[in-house]
Amino acid sequence: GGGIFLCNTADTLFSNVTVRGNASRAVEKDIPSYGGGIALVSCGGIVFDGCTVARNSFIPTKNDYWSYVSVYGGGFAVLSPTADNVIRNTRIYSNTTQPDNRQDASCGFYGGGVYYVNSTSDGRRLVLVNNRVSANGGCYGFLAAGDGAGLYGNNMLVSNCVVALNAGVGIAYNTTKGPIEVVDSIVWGHAIDVRTTADAATVAARHSLFGETSGGTYADCVTNADPLFGPDFSLDAKSPAKGIGTSGGDAGCVFTSAPPAWTVARVDPVNGDDKNPGAKGYKSLTAALAATGDWTRFELAKGQYTAETGETYPIFVGNRIGVH
Repeated sequence: GGGIFLCNTADTLFSNVTVRGNASRAVEKDIPSYGGGIALVSCGGIVFDGCTVARNSFIPTKNDYWSYVSVYGGGFAVLSPTADNVIRNTRIYSNTTQPDNRQDASCGFYGGGVYYVNSTSDGRRLVLVNNRVSANGGCYGFLAAGDGAGLYGNNMLVSNCVVALNAGVGIAYNTTKGPIEVVDSIVWGHAIDVRTTADAATVAARHSLFGETSGGTYADCVTNADPLFGPDFSLDAKSPAKGIGTSGGDAGCVFTSAPPAWTVARVDPVNGDDKNPGAKGYKSLTAALAATGDWTRFELAKGQYTAETGETYPIFVGNRIGVH
């Protein structure tokens, strides 16, 4: 829990909270880390409503720990629940379990957006309603154990959500203790949109759109289709996700509050100044990203953006950032 850690806690509401830019630290070899942003352990009745969980990650205490550490849940990690927990009306984006793009076969990176495990079959669920889970990262490909995964776990209800453009897998099912139900949602834009076991009951989907499917059951769903997203994951008028919902509505999520206005930041590798940007702007995009927030449009001047001008690669740009 780099930002918030709760243990043995019940019936708590987090409303309109932003958890951003935190990191859970891997302290010891062979000891896993959970929840770059938020970790809930043995909790029930916890509700996150109208929140933003963004740009949270993990860091090792020592560089060689990457050879031994498994990390779970870049945004959320929820383990051993005592009752249902709920995430609703929340944006979960640009979190990662693998910040340096390492691909070490002895590491495990699971659930860039949300990692959830209920190791019993008692029906306790993580309920996700009207959320957007996007641009989260984890294992890029399959050289390490696990997946990038927007959502990773079991016993989830995913309703009216958008799970899109996460690294690796959109939804990954990890045990046989209970299915992931997907209703009125969109899962699209991943190397694999759904990864399941051979058990057809692992993912049970209804009235949803998927770019592709692998295992599970898909009743009244649209598959192998592009949702035709507009700005900020709105739906184009011709989107195949329109009208396929349970009651004839659209699949996906709707946020009632309008996004804030864009601000502009200039970056100039020749004349800029990272410490005092002023009218000349920043010298490096790396410094500009660190100093600004969401809804920023970066205007890049012509030039070479290198380590000598202050860049640190790779540069990770979230889904509410514009670069021009």
